Amino acid sequence: MTDMKNKFIKLVSVFLSVISVVGVLSSVGILPVYAAPAKKGEEEEKKIIDYYTQVYNTPEQKLEAMVLKQSNDNYELYYEEYSGEVALKNKKSGQILFTNPYDVATTTGSDDTKSQLLSQVIIKFTDNDQEKNYYSYIEAAKREQIYVKNIKNGIRVEYTIGKEETRSLIPRLIEKSRFEEQILSLITDETALKKISAFYTLKDPADPKLTVRGIKELQATFPITNKMAVYVFDPYASQREVNLIESYVKTYCTQYSYSELDYDHQMTEYTASGTAPAMFKLALEYRLQDDGLEVRLPANGIRFDESHYSLTYIQFLPYIGCGSYLNKGYTFIPDGSGSIVRFEDFAGKNLTISGKIYGQDFAYHEISGAHQQPMRLPVYGVVENARGTVKYKTTEMSVDDTGKEVEVEVDNEASLDEDHGYLAIITEGDAMANITTSHGGALHKYATVYTQFYPRPKDSYNLAESISVGQNATWTVVSKRKYTGSYRIKYIMLTDENKAKENNIKDYYSVSWEGMAKAYRDYLVNKGDLVPLDSARTSGDIPLYLETFGVIDTKTTILSIPVMVKTPLTTFEDIQTMTDELAASGIKNVIYRLTGYYNGGMQFTIPTRVKFERKAGGNRGFNELIDYAKSKGISVYPDFDLAYVSGTRLIDGFSHRTDAIKTIDNRYTTKRRYDSVEQTYRRTWLVAISPSVYTKLYEKFNKSFGKLNHMGISVSTLGSDLNSDFDKKDPYNREDAREFTIDLFDKIKADYGSLMIDCGNAYALKYADHILNMSLDSSLYYYSSQPVPFMGMILHGYVQYAGTPTNEAGDIRYEMLKIIQSGASPYFLLSYQNIQKLKEDWRLSRYYSVSYEIWFDDLIKYYNILNDALKDCQSATLEGCEFLYAERIPTDDEIAADKAEADLLAQEEAEALAKKEEKAARAAALKERKAAEEAAELGIDLEAEAAAAEAAAEETAADDAAAAEGEADAAAEEADAAAEEADAPKEYEKTKYTTALGTVAKVSYSNGVVFYLNFNSFNVTVEGQTIEALQFIRVG
Repeated sequence: MTDMKNKFIKLVSVFLSVISVVGVLSSVGILPVYAAPAKKGEEEEKKIIDYYTQVYNTPEQKLEAMVLKQSNDNYELYYEEYSGEVALKNKKSGQILFTNPYDVATTTGSDDTKSQLLSQVIIKFTDNDQEKNYYSYIEAAKREQIYVKNIKNGIRVEYTIGKEETRSLIPRLIEKSRFEEQILSLITDETALKKISAFYTLKDPADPKLTVRGIKELQATFPITNKMAVYVFDPYASQREVNLIESYVKTYCTQYSYSELDYDHQMTEYTASGTAPAMFKLALEYRLQDDGLEVRLPANGIRFDESHYSLTYIQFLPYIGCGSYLNKGYTFIPDGSGSIVRFEDFAGKNLTISGKIYGQDFAYHEISGAHQQPMRLPVYGVVENARGTVKYKTTEMSVDDTGKEVEVEVDNEASLDEDHGYLAIITEGDAMANITTSHGGALHKYATVYTQFYPRPKDSYNLAESISVGQNATWTVVSKRKYTGSYRIKYIMLTDENKAKENNIKDYYSVSWEGMAKAYRDYLVNKGDLVPLDSARTSGDIPLYLETFGVIDTKTTILSIPVMVKTPLTTFEDIQTMTDELAASGIKNVIYRLTGYYNGGMQFTIPTRVKFERKAGGNRGFNELIDYAKSKGISVYPDFDLAYVSGTRLIDGFSHRTDAIKTIDNRYTTKRRYDSVEQTYRRTWLVAISPSVYTKLYEKFNKSFGKLNHMGISVSTLGSDLNSDFDKKDPYNREDAREFTIDLFDKIKADYGSLMIDCGNAYALKYADHILNMSLDSSLYYYSSQPVPFMGMILHGYVQYAGTPTNEAGDIRYEMLKIIQSGASPYFLLSYQNIQKLKEDWRLSRYYSVSYEIWFDDLIKYYNILNDALKDCQSATLEGCEFLYAERIPTDDEIAADKAEADLLAQEEAEALAKKEEKAARAAALKERKAAEEAAELGIDLEAEAAAAEAAAEETAADDAAAAEGEADAAAEEADAAAEEADAPKEYEKTKYTTALGTVAKVSYSNGVVFYLNFNSFNVTVEGQTIEALQFIRVG
């Protein structure tokens, strides 16, 4: 007995322990937990607001309709219980950030459009090969399937999106007499009876109102009516209405049970649909932080029927902080260097610009789309300059003449004079996301930026490429590996300058893309991803980056037999010669990247065993070059490609079967480059390596290369490319690849100290000392307003970087301006000898302008220009880039034409004035003559009348002087107001010579240096400065 008791106690203890662990896991968000809906029968009357028509004239009015849920020292978090909307209020400035536009009712558009604007979550999914969209406002809010609960520092909002099918005690199809006897006859409450009757429709073929045709249609739709008359429950009833009707049945029809329900359904041959309608359960967690708001969507908490439906993507908060094109403002996207799309430039036009964060994923079969700069940073934002006055009416209680209280309408107006905006940082799940800016145009007045997260990658391919089929057939396959982490976005509010002054706020981010850049820079600094450059790297000249090619395979003949031989393009000795020649010309801070020097040269094999090519100097020559570099104070970074391989050799440690990335149909994949002629992506010879084997291959590489001299290495593609792996046995998504890459960076940094990468994907910035091929321009989309140096503002003073090779630029003067605008360094791609051999290799023929000898003089000239301009700015941060209107300097012919036109206009105005004066003189003379004639007839002395009038004028003069003294103060006040208005910013007065906005820029550095850049092909004047075409001037 005692043993039984002990076993029972142990069992209870284990059970309680499990409950405790589950509770802990749920509290930290490891296990998804969903709030229970209100119990049936406990339906409460709630105030349901029709947001399609409910007008809120100001943000403050909307906030009054919401509930305060959380607050900290800086922010307050509000929630709207019906729609699921959330608002963040800055307690110091009073500014508000809404998850959805507060004035939806004022925009044009259908209810469907407004439903989209009011949604916090948008889901795209596939149902029987058809893609469908669910909007949370329609499928959750209007079904009353949104629940909220408090969590630490915030709230958790849980959504059931789609019709929630649960078994209710409601007969869906019931025989007429059964319904009237078992249900209707038992309901004694008149309101309940009317309500329940409204949801049931009688289908009776004996209805005398039905025609013969109507009876046939009824029996075709409801075959059971061939046997009996039935009542049909409304199939479109909401879950709230279903719950209400069920509560009536349970309250008044106490004998009606689930067995009775089954009996009725069996009698009427009713069967529920075989597949439950699509329904998704997920939660958004809002948490207040010291610098803003963090929103998390746990990917492992997304629940739906995966056997019938395929989830394509999820958008959450797609309209947070959106702006109206009725105001000025813009959306910002990280396209290349950064790009803004102004509201006023595309007002009334529908436009969408989208890009994949970290560029293309070469594990996919088809890579489509126009050539574009990749998005390297997981950030975006909106800026709006709200101006104007809103007039509206409110009702107030008043007392009429009889003393009775009545409601009266009162006219009100609110002044909108505020700049507001935000920066969004995707802190988790960024590798699985796209960023899109969308302007509503004819659909609605809003412009926004949002992310689309893809939990489970899928790809399509043509079956005709792999099997014999009669016609093209596309097969879509979904990856077995699902992302189970979280999607997390951090929102940082920008602050209006006037609000900051009024509330004495010193530390804030301005409402501009520059404010966004500074906020993101501070975020990276606080994370430890960016560290200021030390004085040793910034006290001298700016760096000159030189990339050189090593060895190439060329065809020759030996005894008339064609053979392939190794031909040097730049040897280690050539690099020493180049260094000496550059030093003699005054350039001593040279940083080399060596490409194509090891394991076959330009067509390299995997660097698991590193052997520098003998034609370039071999391992011994490389060691000597490193010793030489250290003695001369230059840097040498040999580039090793750890993400792709050009070829293989025996026993090199690489297996295509286990180490290469596989596509969705288990084929190997290669890197692709955009072909501007065919306007599509073309495959290269570079086979992609699976990120899952990075560490294994690197350990072999490190064991080999670590024996040689070194001062750092270049791993270019690790900083630019991020690929999935759809291997059937061991698949990995892009987030997995990102983590593998970060792990590898940690090892390389620990082993080699100084790293050089390409492009600068955000996760690689922490490890990079030098970045080449960084975007200094945007994609220059037609539907974008202008590029901005967002990346330069973040990195300058923390990392040294350069754009694409200067000698490959289409217009080197434009490229020089871009270098200065972003604070970059010059970068040349050159080789020392045998340049003509590049033309013979189709893979390298595009490098037709890389001769060191030809470029030497221009290299010296351009470097010196940039060094003189930027030398003392290396440790400074880039503080702003203002785009200015400027005036084109007209030609002599234009000046002469303008003068002739002005002279003609002046002559016409003088002639018109003379005619006007002549006409006035004649009219005055006529008036005087008539007055004299009338005075003579009446016998009036005109001279005496004039004298009396003059005396009266003198008497009133004194009174006027006294009145003038009284008006002096008012005049002074008006003068002050006029002065303030004169000092206030005014719209630029354009002329026919005014340049387009964005073609003249003013770049400011933290050390006080200012550059004026003229991107126009003509001379301009701006702010008292004259700038030649495609040139710059430095001030300070």
